[in-house]
Amino acid sequence: MTPEETMATIILQFAWLFGGAAILYKKQSGDKKASFADALLLWAGFSVFLLLIFFAAGAIIKHFLR
Repeated sequence: MTPEETMATIILQFAWLFGGAAILYKKQSGDKKASFADALLLWAGFSVFLLLIFFAAGAIIKHFLR
């Protein structure tokens, strides 16, 4: 992976993280106790969960393709 690809990947990851958190924060705007940090943590947890699902699916597919 070239340095340019690495930098683009990092920028996309931050855009995914903060964009998703901003959307969650806007949806939680009716809750007076909700903060952007709460939305950020919730979205980060969801992102890690999705990542684990994709890794598991990749491992299963790789296992059956042998």
